Amino acid sequence: MLLVAIGILGVKMGNYSTPIAVTFQKAVGEWGYVLVIAGMLISIFGVAFASSFNTPALIASLATEHSMLPSWIGKKNKHDAAWVAILFSAVISAILIT
Repeated sequence: MLLVAIGILGVKMGNYSTPIAVTFQKAVGEWGYVLVIAGMLISIFGVAFASSFNTPALIASLATEHSMLPSWIGKKNKHDAAWVAILFSAVISAILIT
């Protein structure tokens, strides 16, 4: 896709914040731009959704199995969820977002 974008936009590629979407817009029309932007948003949502499950599990594992974090971070509730790790990752995410 990058080679196609370079071929269509050439040196003007640096003028756009979304050069792949603009390339699709020039190649197939406005719906191409919308398609690429929608695909990008769906992809970003998928990564964020997966990270919301993986990060607390990783933090809990570092605390309980590898002893790289304090053991209280890996504390689990009655449903076997590492609630401290979940809160920890939520707080860090909130700090990074703001």
